[in-house]
Amino acid sequence: MNCKNLTIICDFVVADVSLFKCQANVLRAKKSVPMVTIEGCNQINIYLTNATLQTKISTSCTRSTIVHFPAAGITDEQLENENEIEHWVMKAVPEVYTTSINAD
Repeated sequence: MNCKNLTIICDFVVADVSLFKCQANVLRAKKSVPMVTIEGCNQINIYLTNATLQTKISTSCTRSTIVHFPAAGITDEQLENENEIEHWVMKAVPEVYTTSINAD
């Protein structure tokens, strides 16, 4: 809660990792992180490996959340040893959703 400019590295997490009202943090999920919950945070970067690509990410009242994951053909060993920028693909988590209701 209220963390600022931290890097959190997780190997094995049983339940979830929760970030609440944090600023400019990095979360590195290495082996097993089933769920990440982010609420009221700004500038969160989540790095997933091939082993953690199935991690579910839940956000609420959060801005500038970016998920980084391995590019096609890049192994987790390459991520550990080389960690080159071209090994990663980046996707922003949408901050705004539009909902339409149909009367049907």
